[in-house]
Amino acid sequence: KPLLPLTREDIRQWFCLSEIPYATFRSPNGQIYPWFHGIISRSYTEQLLCSKPIGTYLIRINEKIFGYALSYRASDHCRHLLIEVISSPKRNNSRIQQQHAYRFLGGAKNELFSQLNQLIEKYSNIPIRSNSTDVLRYPCGQLDTQKPDYADLFIENLNNKQYESIYISLEAAKSLPQLNTHL
Repeated sequence: KPLLPLTREDIRQWFCLSEIPYATFRSPNGQIYPWFHGIISRSYTEQLLCSKPIGTYLIRINEKIFGYALSYRASDHCRHLLIEVISSPKRNNSRIQQQHAYRFLGGAKNELFSQLNQLIEKYSNIPIRSNSTDVLRYPCGQLDTQKPDYADLFIENLNNKQYESIYISLEAAKSLPQLNTHL
């Protein structure tokens, strides 16, 4: 894949092929986390967060890299931290397994998280930045729960008919509780 996406469809395909099988946007009961958003812009994100209390946050699929952004309302303004996806072979004893993890892009924090929710949990208890008291307190949900901004990630339009995405592998689907995308 190219280092940077060229189109929204490139990002959508990356998400469907590389992220849906890991389902880190879903809680253990199969619900999509309230903090998860689709491919939304930084400016739209700031509109969502600007009237919210300090500590309100969301994770969105970034529109400029194959990865995510943690956006939150800080004490001074909205902040955006890029989250890269680490996906590479890792030797475990004599077997090679795929390592799939998340970490902040750049900066001093080099900690890996196997789930996006682990990142949220950690920074709900300690400040995100060493020189601040900013912690993640309130997930920012969807403006329209009937038509969430992530809907196009799970629905395909073929000949003006909508089909649930076929990118979810059968093995991943077997290991998850009943899938519910609220669509």
